[in-house]
Amino acid sequence: MNEAPVVSGDTTPSVAENTSAAVATYTGADPERDTLEWSVNNTDFWISSRGQLYFQTPPDYERGNTSFSIRVTATDPGGLDGHLDVTVTMTDVEEAGVLTLSPPRGWQGTRFDAVLDDDDGNVTGETWMWERSGNRSSWEEIAGAASSSYTAGADDVGSYLRVSVEYSDQRGGNKSASAVLSERIGDTRPSSNTAPAFDEAEVPRSVGQGTAAGRSVGAPVKAEDPDPADVLTYSLSGPDADDFDIPSACGCSSATQTDRRRAEMTEGV
Repeated sequence: MNEAPVVSGDTTPSVAENTSAAVATYTGADPERDTLEWSVNNTDFWISSRGQLYFQTPPDYERGNTSFSIRVTATDPGGLDGHLDVTVTMTDVEEAGVLTLSPPRGWQGTRFDAVLDDDDGNVTGETWMWERSGNRSSWEEIAGAASSSYTAGADDVGSYLRVSVEYSDQRGGNKSASAVLSERIGDTRPSSNTAPAFDEAEVPRSVGQGTAAGRSVGAPVKAEDPDPADVLTYSLSGPDADDFDIPSACGCSSATQTDRRRAEMTEGV
């Protein structure tokens, strides 16, 4: 007589936000020692063939939902199943703010805009400062540059620029972030510019089912630019672009759920 498996494991696991590690591992005791098929009734999660429970994508505390009631089920080949009701709690982690400079390089007369991104939210009281340096080790404060935007002048030619901000978020004050241009300020903008290109129009990549979010999808792709001084930034487009991330400085994309992506690249000038 076939008997249903019995599922056991942590019924109240707690994990920190942004994790890609297993939330918990569950076991199924089957009297017939059958191979069990695992499932979970919430699309925010997936469970491996070994009973390891994961979030589909790293969870974000600031999105609002911090407690998840789910059911983990193990089913034997005869269709009998055992289940366990589980409540997963997500805890908050203080996250550092990130400054992004746009454009990533420039010349005399170029306007730069700094954007602050802090996942903790409720950013207030920003105090901005811009500095210049010839060697990126000692910095000189630029008088009067006290906003999130700055236009490079003649005194900045040949120097790097750095922007810093001090602010408060919903977790408290005394927060700070900074960003530095990767190239020196040029004297004049080049009169001509050639678009970069990939060696291949399509770069197929594959990833195994159940691969944890954040893993690289194959080797990086790389574009070449005929203008050697240009700094390239990479981005994704297409109907499935939201399922992937790609660092703007390199063509090393990572997947969350799907298995193929073509990277398209834009030139930061």
